[in-house]
Amino acid sequence: MLGLYLTEKKRVASDLNGIDFIALTIDCWTSRSNESYISITAHGITNEWKIVNYIITTELMGERHTSINLKEKLLDIIKEWNIYIKVVCIVHDNAINKKNAVCSMAPDIKSRTCFAHSLQLCVNKGLEDKYINDLQYSVITIVSHFKHSTVASKALLAAQKNLKISTNKLVQSVKTRWNSIYAILVRLNDSRQAICSVLNDRTVTTRTIALTLELSENPRYKNHFADNNYDGTLTLIRNFIQTQLNLDDGAGINPTDRDIAQHLEMTTLDILFPDNERCSIQNELDIYVK
Repeated sequence: MLGLYLTEKKRVASDLNGIDFIALTIDCWTSRSNESYISITAHGITNEWKIVNYIITTELMGERHTSINLKEKLLDIIKEWNIYIKVVCIVHDNAINKKNAVCSMAPDIKSRTCFAHSLQLCVNKGLEDKYINDLQYSVITIVSHFKHSTVASKALLAAQKNLKISTNKLVQSVKTRWNSIYAILVRLNDSRQAICSVLNDRTVTTRTIALTLELSENPRYKNHFADNNYDGTLTLIRNFIQTQLNLDDGAGINPTDRDIAQHLEMTTLDILFPDNERCSIQNELDIYVK
């Protein structure tokens, strides 16, 4: 393995030696084992007008990613490959530490920010719009529900097969994977019928969870549930019942009003409150409607 590496390194070094001007791209990233790496790619055009791209290093960078440390690392690698006088430009993301590192290397080496990263920053800014952000929150919540529930995920697969649609799994958002939000929306749209089928199946999804996860053009209920703001609903019920009490002629609430109040009470309890909260709320409301 070492022999193969040395042979390839010699070949790449020979190719780079025949190129007059070289541009570098750099990226710092973290592995799944939480180790920090730096990767550098050299780009150039040969005398035969052939575009070449070589990854000249991917190595651990355990030290802090300060501009000084990055500058020293870049200089060490450039000198190792003997291309210092050939490098005319280094492309990097918009992080200020990388920009400062490159700008402090040499006046002849230009710092250029990555166009794709700059575009993504613009996209991220647009995604901060309240309505778009609310939509993102909703779809991420739906995906998380299916990811964390084996019952729901199995039911989704069964529904997809029953509907004869793609059995692709739902995907989650990854901040560093720029197209992940788009991927989420595509998968949700492709499996929309199957998802609705699972959410409407009370043997799989409780009514409370279904209403919380529902994607609707009318956000009246969903916003209420997402904010966990139950006080408004309870106040509404209390006011309704109190109005009937104020109209009481001494014989108590009439049967029709009592039926309405009891239906309103049970519907609210069924939709809004989990089992561990129902008892105390129901006891409070029962005082008025019994």
